[in-house]
Amino acid sequence: MMATIGFSYSRVRARRFLFWAVIAVCMLAVQAAPAQRAVPPLDQATGGTRYIIAFPDTIATSLDSRYPNTRVQGETSVWIYSEKKNDVSIVEYQSGSRTDLTLQPGEMKHVVLAPGTVVAEMNRVVHRPVYNVASRFPVVLYCFIATIQGMEAWTPAPLEQWGMRYYAAAVPGEVVNDVLPTGGPHQIDHLQRESGGEILIIGSRNGTHVSIIPPAAASLAGSPSYSVVLNEGEVYQVTSLVDTSAEAGGQSDLAATLIESDKPVGVVSGNRRARVLPEPTGILNNVYGNLLAEWVPPVRMHGTEFVFLPTWDMLRPGQGGKPERSREFVRFYNTSGAGTSSNYYVVPGGVAHVPFSTRTDTLSELALGMPAAVYFRSSLPAMAMMHSSCVVGFEGTTPCADGIPCVTYTGWAPYMAELIPRERWGSFAPFFIPASPGGMQGIVSVVADSADARRIYRDDGSPFPFTRSIVGTRLVWGTDTAPAPGGHWIEGRNGARFTGIVYGSMPGSEQFRPQSSGKAQYEEYNALSYGYPLVPRFTWTGPPDSMRIDISGCRCCREMSVSIVEFNANPGGLASITLDPATLNNAQLVMMNPALSEDIPGSTSALVKIVVVDPSKPAHADLVIRAHTGKTIALPPYDYSGQDIATTPARGLDFGTVKQGSTAAKIFTLTNMLNDSLVVTGMTLYHGATSGFTPPAIQFPFILNPGASYDLSVGFQANGAGGSAVDTLSIQSPCGDLLLPLEARLTTAAGVAAEGDAEFGCSIAGGGSPHLDLRLSERTEVAAELYDLLGNRLRILASGIMEPGERSIAIDRAGLAGGIYYCLVVTHSGRRVLRVVMRGDE
Repeated sequence: MMATIGFSYSRVRARRFLFWAVIAVCMLAVQAAPAQRAVPPLDQATGGTRYIIAFPDTIATSLDSRYPNTRVQGETSVWIYSEKKNDVSIVEYQSGSRTDLTLQPGEMKHVVLAPGTVVAEMNRVVHRPVYNVASRFPVVLYCFIATIQGMEAWTPAPLEQWGMRYYAAAVPGEVVNDVLPTGGPHQIDHLQRESGGEILIIGSRNGTHVSIIPPAAASLAGSPSYSVVLNEGEVYQVTSLVDTSAEAGGQSDLAATLIESDKPVGVVSGNRRARVLPEPTGILNNVYGNLLAEWVPPVRMHGTEFVFLPTWDMLRPGQGGKPERSREFVRFYNTSGAGTSSNYYVVPGGVAHVPFSTRTDTLSELALGMPAAVYFRSSLPAMAMMHSSCVVGFEGTTPCADGIPCVTYTGWAPYMAELIPRERWGSFAPFFIPASPGGMQGIVSVVADSADARRIYRDDGSPFPFTRSIVGTRLVWGTDTAPAPGGHWIEGRNGARFTGIVYGSMPGSEQFRPQSSGKAQYEEYNALSYGYPLVPRFTWTGPPDSMRIDISGCRCCREMSVSIVEFNANPGGLASITLDPATLNNAQLVMMNPALSEDIPGSTSALVKIVVVDPSKPAHADLVIRAHTGKTIALPPYDYSGQDIATTPARGLDFGTVKQGSTAAKIFTLTNMLNDSLVVTGMTLYHGATSGFTPPAIQFPFILNPGASYDLSVGFQANGAGGSAVDTLSIQSPCGDLLLPLEARLTTAAGVAAEGDAEFGCSIAGGGSPHLDLRLSERTEVAAELYDLLGNRLRILASGIMEPGERSIAIDRAGLAGGIYYCLVVTHSGRRVLRVVMRGDE
């Protein structure tokens, strides 16, 4: 017995040990499993739900047909990032071709739009290729173009953040060359061509009037129009005039060209192709010029603090290699319209502040040769753009024909990017490193305040490597030179803010080979480069706007009106008024003033309504108001229960038979079905005192507490001569009117029914499709009509003389949602209102 007990105890203990061992292993496994990283939220005003994008021209120069440049597969594309699962559509305006995408949370998708398509028409309004990108939830979008002639990337703003006053960014135009393989065995012939600065203006609204005002010293190429009208999806592109004569000196510069419009537009500017520095030696030097392009922020997004981050690749000065980049440039534009700005920048090393000034509507260009970040400060709001420069290296010679050597050069091309003002730095920025063309190195540089640096992380969860400081400031910066191709992000936690730039390049080359006979040979492969700023907060700089918001109607009515007015001295204007799609249910936004949602951006006041779609069902909506200054207001939610006031009995009050000369009363119960108090503002009868009915004797306004019921009395004085008395009690509230039908039948003192011209009854047949049933006691004229809850007549069901008897009239419910409707029937003997409930599944 003892042995048996001992054996049983050992088995129980073993089972317990095994149970807890399994639990421990599971707990260790859970602890060891990597935590699922949550997708960081987008900053307010970082993304948008609609973009209109177009791609500028990069000039094409002909190559030696014997040696075609085939190493680049040209494309125009967008990189789209979404925080949430999102549906995105891309529609090309002229052709109507459509691409639909579904993005997963935290996904950045590379979408090729066309194989190297560009806007090639100069100085005229064109329609394509222009694309409308729309999404359910906000997305971040970057543009990218790659051809064998040039490459660039830029950071466009969503449509709701476009403006009406811009200054273009560019560098002076340059001369490029077409190769003409017609020379002798020892020479290359070529034809000089223009490659100017360019401005691409994108229309967002029909009938947009645009003025283009170049600086006094600048000239536009061709026969441009300085005042154009754009419709939605149209673009207008101009370029600067380039003098191709051999003795030409300084070229025309479109930088600081003013673009003004009466409706929001988007602007991309830069250069069709530029080397920036003319001194590097080469053969024809075509291969070292590149497309320069950047989205230009409207004036009210300009700021006062900027940081230049150098191109941190193996070509930077001080690496000891050859060749090296001799300098890069910052162009500083005073766009405030308030006179000369007093500016300074911190000399690399922080030895001193170097002052400089910029007059209104002009620019100052600073050449920066040291591989260090530079801090800029302006007394007035300004725009700052950086651009790198080409680098050319001599690769040597090899013996060739007739004692003339073959010559080879390798070079790198410049790019352009905006310096984001500190006022618009953000806390989260997705970015993309393209995998094509192959052989490109992607680099991202980031700057932040030293107090924020320890809270800024890469998408792999590691801290961003801030390894260098800007002496004389509290700023630190660093560079990540090894992000893999594809989508990434940088996250500032707990409000840490930063800005940065992403860039990449691949070298090009050119080679001259003399021949003993025939034509000399020339082979070139263009250097390509791109650069774009990490997406900022697209907000007007300046203090947040002050808003007065008035609400008419409760948040639980069939409709609610919201009035928004910005009343501070210099408001930035509204950016958008929307219903949050994540929580929207059975409600819609109706624009009142302005009448179109696209007229909201820039407006300082607006009136909108939230309207329930199907009044028989619950509805919910969160109204989100965004200002250009970044201020966002989310009102307490609109909630509609599907029925605001209910009456018992629901179909009306039937007083039965009442003797002539006597009075009667009927009680009905009024119930507030909402979670909020509701004000009854009045109760009136359609026929007034003539019908014999009297409304409840209460004082208005009458407060109905949430969920409470109240008994109210309707009186009747039987003084009429007809056989039937009918009327309708209208119960009025901010949520709309509730109609309660009333009916009484009169008898004489002896109890005999009083004579009338007709007796009729009305009902709605149950089951199946709705019908109106009529029972007429004599020949009479009948009018029957169907109305919605707002009093809109929807159907004429009957009209004309009808014979005595019974008949059923079908109610056509085509186009009618499920819900509550009212049927009004009028004969010679009176009128009656019936409540009709149509099911949503009928």
